[in-house]
Amino acid sequence: MFSMFILRRLFSGICLNPDLKATLKALPDNAVIVYVSKTKSYFEFLCYYTRYMQAKLPYPQLGFDCSIRLLQPVGRLLSIATAQVKFFLRHLSFMDPYRAGFIRDEIDKGTTAFLPLVERRDFYRRFIKSKTDPIRHLIDIQQTLARPICIVPQLLLFSKHPASTWPTMLDIFFGSPQKPGKLRRLATLFRKPGNIFIEVSDPIDLKRFLESTENRGRSTEYLALKLRRDLLGQINAHRKSITGPAIKTPEEIKQEILTGEELRQFMGTYAERRGMTIFQTHREALGYVDEISANYSPSFINIVHRIMGRFLNTLFESVTFSPDALSTIKRNSRKGPIIFMPAHKSHMDSLLLSFTLYDNHMPCPHVFAGKNLSFWPMGPLFRRVGAFFCAAKLQRRRLLCQSLFSLYFSGAQGRI
Repeated sequence: MFSMFILRRLFSGICLNPDLKATLKALPDNAVIVYVSKTKSYFEFLCYYTRYMQAKLPYPQLGFDCSIRLLQPVGRLLSIATAQVKFFLRHLSFMDPYRAGFIRDEIDKGTTAFLPLVERRDFYRRFIKSKTDPIRHLIDIQQTLARPICIVPQLLLFSKHPASTWPTMLDIFFGSPQKPGKLRRLATLFRKPGNIFIEVSDPIDLKRFLESTENRGRSTEYLALKLRRDLLGQINAHRKSITGPAIKTPEEIKQEILTGEELRQFMGTYAERRGMTIFQTHREALGYVDEISANYSPSFINIVHRIMGRFLNTLFESVTFSPDALSTIKRNSRKGPIIFMPAHKSHMDSLLLSFTLYDNHMPCPHVFAGKNLSFWPMGPLFRRVGAFFCAAKLQRRRLLCQSLFSLYFSGAQGRI
């Protein structure tokens, strides 16, 4: 089929997460798989359909509220058109796959499906026009179905770099690298398909979800809202574990830290105890922030990764790590910040750790660095790859420095 030939050529360069096969294999043998994505996208639907078929994995054949008639064979198009005309002449309306029982029949057969969680027009139709909610319909099916329905959240990422609070002109017109528009998406697909990769999050067994103590006896409307909210939260947390939080400008970070109510009260007490004016205390605190803070730059990290890759390949025969342990770390990073604590002090530890995390679709961590590494020109370079430094006057201004040091992470980057 010509359309399948085109799709295979288009999506063949997109990478699949190695955990995908293990995740699907761990599902019950009789489970019905429903892949979910955050937003409605025919690009994603066709990508999952093509890549999973190529990888010999269960691929979505049923799309909730997704119409891809133009890619169907001519014979099937004629059959669909004939059936719609007959139904319209008989009922004076077009066939609804939900009310006609088509969706229920396909799920009952075990057909793998694809379901988007958020779409502006679909939300309007459900919220205003009272159209069928696919999540609610799926819950209704599970309540009368013996076999479990397993919902598998999917993420299609075009970049592992965090979003920036200051978009460029390219981002404004063509979308950001994290959420590209149609033209930027196609440009990435043709120029750098290896930058696009598919991630899979932890599946949800819908049967167990409905039978859990907190959900038993609840209305279908409540369960649908809760399930959609849980899935969106899980997908957002998974994305953040790969890209990290949004990169803020140094001015944003300074303002958030220095104008915080807790620190302002402390600086007032500090100024009174030291016999200083509040503006002198502000100046001192600002100097410490500049001395401590990193200047995290994903673009610079990408350049350093390419340079250091050749250096490490020359220096080491190989670097070994545990994929299972890394998967566990990645899963736990969705719940909160991760702190890596090497067993001994070595500059090579932070280098190898950052390199390994970057290669496995995780953000490079911020690294606590000694003041002795803050010399020019290496200090600014280290800051751009995530190094932060202990203030030189820590012994003399211990309390103020410690307060700034703790607030830097709670209010600034959010990545350790």
